[in-house]
Amino acid sequence: KISSSFWDYSNSALRTDKNDVLICSLCKFWVMTTSGIAWIPQMLGKSGVAVNLIPFTPELLWHYPKGTVVLPKTILNKRGLPVSLEEVASQEPVNHDEIKFINKYFMKEGLSFKDNTENEIFEAVKEYYQVQILKSKKLEIDIQYKFWKKLYPKIALDLADRVIISPSYLRSNSLMYK
Repeated sequence: KISSSFWDYSNSALRTDKNDVLICSLCKFWVMTTSGIAWIPQMLGKSGVAVNLIPFTPELLWHYPKGTVVLPKTILNKRGLPVSLEEVASQEPVNHDEIKFINKYFMKEGLSFKDNTENEIFEAVKEYYQVQILKSKKLEIDIQYKFWKKLYPKIALDLADRVIISPSYLRSNSLMYK
């Protein structure tokens, strides 16, 4: 149990394949990495919060249901400084294969990555909940468009309305998308 409102199913005695599918079919939204069980609610058209995302390419992002909030991993160069997402996006596409991406790009360039912090995940979930569930806050499309235009100018408008980069992540990692 994490708090009175949340509980860690992944480490509970109730975890079974059948319960995995049941919970995914009943959930309002999900908070997960990009592997395993994460595909079930997505196949059911449920948006959520994707954390620790890498690689960060349209090929990987198109399968997410509209309204999904994405938190990319922070990518660091050999000196431990953030690498711009433009540089990451300019690498040869490897579709959904994280291992190929790491071998072709990270190993070659000597890069490392840092997982999202608890605070980044909390802020992204809060933003998702306010915009998608409570509808108490509007999505700042202009910020999303500005971000996507730097990475993928030809499809920026489509991406800005479909895949939401956590606004708090964008604000705190502005060096990654100069």
